[in-house]
Amino acid sequence: QLVYSILEFLDSLSLSRSAQTCYLLQTLATIILHDKPHWTTLTMKAVGSAVDSDLLKILPEEVRGAQGRVGQAFNTVFMFPTLARRSKRVTDEDMLDVKKLEAMLPKTCMGIGCAAHEITGVSTDSFAKGAMQGSYDTTSGSLSLANFPDCVRMVFNVSSVTSAEAALAQTPTMPGEGDWKVIMILSNGSGDIQGYIEALEKRHPGAEIIGGFHGNSHAYMIDQGKLTTPTGIVGMCIGGNVVYSSQISRACKPLSDVYEITKCQADEEDAAVNEVTLGDKKASGAQYVQEAFNELQKGPSPARMMFFGVTEDVEKGFELANIHGLDRHGSVHVTRPRTEGDLVGTKTRLFTLDIVSSKADVAARLKAAKRKAEGQSKEVLGSILVTCGGRSTGFYGEPAVEAGIFQEQLGGVGMSGFFSGGEIGPDARGGLPYDSDFRGKTEIQGFTSVFGVFFVPTYKPTWEVMNAKLMARMTT
Repeated sequence: QLVYSILEFLDSLSLSRSAQTCYLLQTLATIILHDKPHWTTLTMKAVGSAVDSDLLKILPEEVRGAQGRVGQAFNTVFMFPTLARRSKRVTDEDMLDVKKLEAMLPKTCMGIGCAAHEITGVSTDSFAKGAMQGSYDTTSGSLSLANFPDCVRMVFNVSSVTSAEAALAQTPTMPGEGDWKVIMILSNGSGDIQGYIEALEKRHPGAEIIGGFHGNSHAYMIDQGKLTTPTGIVGMCIGGNVVYSSQISRACKPLSDVYEITKCQADEEDAAVNEVTLGDKKASGAQYVQEAFNELQKGPSPARMMFFGVTEDVEKGFELANIHGLDRHGSVHVTRPRTEGDLVGTKTRLFTLDIVSSKADVAARLKAAKRKAEGQSKEVLGSILVTCGGRSTGFYGEPAVEAGIFQEQLGGVGMSGFFSGGEIGPDARGGLPYDSDFRGKTEIQGFTSVFGVFFVPTYKPTWEVMNAKLMARMTT
């Protein structure tokens, strides 16, 4: 019991080494390694002008141990290598040699990933290395390996999305009782992806769906330790004893008070808002938008994006519609919001993107994810990030901003991700309270950051439970 009390405080590398000393330590350490949730993220550097494809040199001892116990404990992998060149069609020779992973991972391991022009991540020793963002010239990839005990995991491939129904037929259902809690999909963007997402939501109403478009044909799938590079969509479903929170950030700075739409004409694609009111104050749709835009231009940096928010309930945030323009009748034309029925009587608020408030929004949403975990006596295990290519250095003026915010808010937790050409996640709603559990419908969106944060129960088995497992192993 004393030995167990000591071992439960060790990290996975120390446990692996302890398992090589004597039979008692080997048995106890092996039980803990397989029963304890853990997550290791590696951010791999390029060597010179070429990618170092020798993973045996890159990976640390705790992952490399093909003969050790740690390698056998990992059952899930997410990997994001970088593309070698932008100037020509990518071939397998241009890629990080991910096939070498096959010999290093246990046969029970499952995972997905994709190549991208630019990747991001926070390694689990991030306080030493810092948050990372890079392309082919600076990085060769981000790799996360995890152990999800008491979870059901399945990977799948949808070769082409000719129809939502056909794609759904290629997506697994959870065996036994219960349903999937997480569905991750990575796509090159071809086919009716939105229709497929809507079909997934209908069949799995309790699942959170995230993912993104990698924009090329290099997606990866690991099934029972075997790595393939199929075409179309690769995905992973996770169910069982895991909690997951998708945190999404887009436009976050309000530009106006909350008004009510009092006059509007709309069809299936366009809405012409003629009049809005705030108490006794009335304004045409065009005046409402123009006044906010003029005030915005007086700031230190003129706005590049502005969104028209619409909601029936301000506690659920505002659906963000694109503004198409103003007409000579005083109306503002926006993309038709998904709100059913007449828009008259709904609330509206204008939002914009702003560097300072975008940083604050990402930080606040990650804090909320951490509070949610703590409130449920769970710990944050790790995260996946799919963020828009437009939210890179060109927007923030410096690299690795969102990875750095993740590191500040969830220090010591690993994260892997990539910059996407379209993000899949809950509807990014402006003004949604940070602690709200409300999630809108899953959408393909732009200029968003989607963090998929995994929680697990805090690992604290009693000695009685551990002793029973120990006796069972020693008598077999």
